[in-house]
Amino acid sequence: MAEIDGLTVPPLIGGDRVALLQTALEHMDEGFTVYDEQLRLLAWNERFFNLLDLPKALAYVGAPFVDFMLFNAHRGEYGPGDPDELARERVEKALLFVPHVFERTRPDGTILEVRGNPIPGVGFVTVYKDVTEQKLAERALKESVDTLEQRVRQRTAQLETANAQMSLEIAERRKAIETLEANGRWIRLVTDAVPAVIGYVDRKTVFRFANRHYEHWFSTKVQSLVGLRVDEVFKRALYPGQFEDMAAALAGQQIAREYRLEKPDGQQIDVIMNYLPHFDNDGRVLGYFILGQDITERKQTEHTLRQAEKMQAIGQLTGGIAHDFNNLLTIIIGNLALLSEFGTPTDNEREMIVEAIGAARLGADLVKRLLAFSGRRPLHSQVYDPKKVIQWMHALLARTLGDDIALSIEFSGPDWWVATAPSELENALLNMAINARAAMPEGGRLTVSVDNCRVTEGSAVEGLALKPRDYVRISVSDTGCGMPPDIKEHAFEPFFTSKGQGRGTGLGLSMVYGFAAGSGGGARIVSDIGKGTTVETYLPRHVEKRGRPRTVQDRPRPTPGTGRILLVEDEAKVRSFVLRSLQSLGYHAVEAANGRQALEILSKDGAFDLLLTDMEMPEGLSGLDLAVQVDVRFPGIRIVLMSGYPDRVLSRHDVWNPQWQFLPKPFENDDLARAITNALNGKHKYACKESGR
Repeated sequence: MAEIDGLTVPPLIGGDRVALLQTALEHMDEGFTVYDEQLRLLAWNERFFNLLDLPKALAYVGAPFVDFMLFNAHRGEYGPGDPDELARERVEKALLFVPHVFERTRPDGTILEVRGNPIPGVGFVTVYKDVTEQKLAERALKESVDTLEQRVRQRTAQLETANAQMSLEIAERRKAIETLEANGRWIRLVTDAVPAVIGYVDRKTVFRFANRHYEHWFSTKVQSLVGLRVDEVFKRALYPGQFEDMAAALAGQQIAREYRLEKPDGQQIDVIMNYLPHFDNDGRVLGYFILGQDITERKQTEHTLRQAEKMQAIGQLTGGIAHDFNNLLTIIIGNLALLSEFGTPTDNEREMIVEAIGAARLGADLVKRLLAFSGRRPLHSQVYDPKKVIQWMHALLARTLGDDIALSIEFSGPDWWVATAPSELENALLNMAINARAAMPEGGRLTVSVDNCRVTEGSAVEGLALKPRDYVRISVSDTGCGMPPDIKEHAFEPFFTSKGQGRGTGLGLSMVYGFAAGSGGGARIVSDIGKGTTVETYLPRHVEKRGRPRTVQDRPRPTPGTGRILLVEDEAKVRSFVLRSLQSLGYHAVEAANGRQALEILSKDGAFDLLLTDMEMPEGLSGLDLAVQVDVRFPGIRIVLMSGYPDRVLSRHDVWNPQWQFLPKPFENDDLARAITNALNGKHKYACKESGR
């Protein structure tokens, strides 16, 4: 043993090995310190002082541990209290020399993971890791999908900044620091504690050092690796261009490469490998350092954020298309119905009108599917037990699958209730069964299972950004051919199909996704080629049980009415149709093109029985805003709101009045008459049957 500044340290080792260790430590993303058994500083790297914003005056061999604690206590790192007492408590804990891992949030918001381990005969080694970005990413996944687009941009900018900073730091850390006093075993213990692959290859391409993570990544014993050439260790390239990258490092170039690595246990991970040239004082290359890190978690986070952003953008696009299409269908269906009812068509003409109305209604059903995908269809929620719905669906699913496919239904756990539209669950199950049937042309088995799961702050479902709460999980599993990754990635997108031209609409699974997302849950696909596919739907648990409401039955056609109605609609052709419909029902109607024009009419003549207004209108005053003002200023006027795209306004529960009626587009004369009658008679909410026609 030798003494330096009064400290006893392990004997010196070869300068190259010390330079190897110190250079590797200086290229780490983590801070690093070693204290002896009397808690005096033996070794450190620059990252430690930068992470904790410590003065360089403490960067010397023998610096007491207590001086660091006092410095932090005086600047408020440990909160309020006597600085001497706060420092003493931490020194007493350190003298216990026990392994520890904890997180600490600094006053500036930086979150550090501190991991310490005792080294027999030496003292204590501690690694400090900045996990701020990781924690921010975890929080981002838990926040509302409505703000996800903005977060992705912020997160991407942070990652780009972090990557640029990392490249800059690697370029700036080429210079070796002072010789580190240690023995061979000490270097091994320290580098093995670092969560990364660390190695050194000399100018003759011979491995001179490797830590234990080489064995975990490449199934190569460290003892047998040192002394072998690179081409003897790696019989084939781990990725295209690996050997060229190593040659470039020996030529003095710094290389960073990302690739997918399959570990000996079959697990695949994403890694980034850095090759850092080692220069002597004359600028000649002596070899290169290898630093490899597992970035799988970061890549998965980035993929999840990108996928959620893409699905949200597609949902906005389809919702906008559906809105415009609903207005067109309102004009087509309504005018055809008026022509059939009040015109004098021949039998042949009447037959053509009926066929045209039927085709338009099919278009309306297509719009419903698009709105379900985008999460903008107003689902008429009921509280029910999903197991009962699935039991009721058993016979229908069996007939849909045919005799070649066996159907199994499995329930586990207590009965948890959900609050969604039962018909939407039925449609989702039917669509998943039809997709599974196509995947099993030679027959097989379809299993529908229901169980319960709980998502907490510390747990998550891979690929989904579910809020922490209880969920009912409905899984539909087949034994078919499975989905390739490129198919699975697009399976939830509307109009995407792998069935070929004319064999599928591509709306089945997109409707499942929209139903789950619109209910506050989510959906994902798990698939293995040649083994089968499982579609998992997560629906939030409803804790208050109620009986399933009665199904809305067909009502008799309303009788003609009387009264004055103020019609507000910005689309001229839709306004023209609704005006004719109101007149045909016996009402006296006055029309306005927007909310402000409607208020001008009311200010001059408020003697109206009912306000019939579209929800989405220009001029900065929506139909809902108009309804609120009319409710306050003219309390005797009843209100009906109509829309084919109501998500933005129906979500404003703070202003919605249960006395108002909602009339979804497209609608016909009977639907309009029923909504007006219900409003005038004081009945609530929806005028049309949920199931359509």
